[in-house]
Amino acid sequence: MTFTVSTVFALAKTDDTQCIVNVTGQQWWWEYAYPTQTDGNINIEKPIVTSGELVIPTDRCVLLRITSRDVIHSFWIPKLNGKKDAVPNRVHTLRMEADHPGIFDGQCTEFCGLSHANMKMAAVALDEGDFNKWVANQQRNVAKVDAEEVSAAKGEQVFISQCSRCHQAYGLQDSDGNPVIAKADENLVTGAAPNLTHLMSRTTFAGATYDLLLPQCRAVLQNASTEDFGPKYLAGVDPSCLNRKELEECLRDASSKKPMAPAETGLGRGMPNLGLSEDQIDQLVDYLLTLK
Repeated sequence: MTFTVSTVFALAKTDDTQCIVNVTGQQWWWEYAYPTQTDGNINIEKPIVTSGELVIPTDRCVLLRITSRDVIHSFWIPKLNGKKDAVPNRVHTLRMEADHPGIFDGQCTEFCGLSHANMKMAAVALDEGDFNKWVANQQRNVAKVDAEEVSAAKGEQVFISQCSRCHQAYGLQDSDGNPVIAKADENLVTGAAPNLTHLMSRTTFAGATYDLLLPQCRAVLQNASTEDFGPKYLAGVDPSCLNRKELEECLRDASSKKPMAPAETGLGRGMPNLGLSEDQIDQLVDYLLTLK
């Protein structure tokens, strides 16, 4: 019993943390926001906002500041620490540390509505050098699609007209050169949707429910040595490894992949059926592949 109590207190420490991440739960996904910070060789000059996969440096004590935008959720990466509730209007802290590179899976453990079972998460641990490369990439804006990439260029317009109602892609501009700003607060109950600026730098989508990688590519990543894991993860998802079928199914009808209760009037909850044509879905996936 003495050893258990001492371990609980040790895991609850936060005064030795060296990297800060703000974690926000909502129905039914996790947002990870990295404020500007400097600690040793870790330097985040511009805020980073991502989702699905919490990326952390190895051998660093990471401070998670956990809250919720709607109902109570519970954050749990079993191999890295215990559970911590995400409660609206409150911030709970959790200390986390990974001693080697790899992916550590988790699951929301507080019943939070229709798709509670589909509210998954993962922590991705990278060594310091690879973590800094990840930070540098996350702070870049999206690149303008070359007009010669006809399908992706058309997909960019589909994204602007449909997806950007809720999803942000930093640096994206309309035909007049104006920044495209998401208006999730005008369309969703929670006022937020996953930031898609670097979607293909992750390995999952739809709140980490589905895999962006084909099974054989996932196996290569999961089985990579600690030395090879970082470079393979940082390579992102390329067309040969993309789980295109599942991503297209989600774009065709998101609620069939992740049950939700869309409002008949007023603000929605979850991704609606956008009524995209098959050509638009193909074009949109080609565009999403450029978001690395």
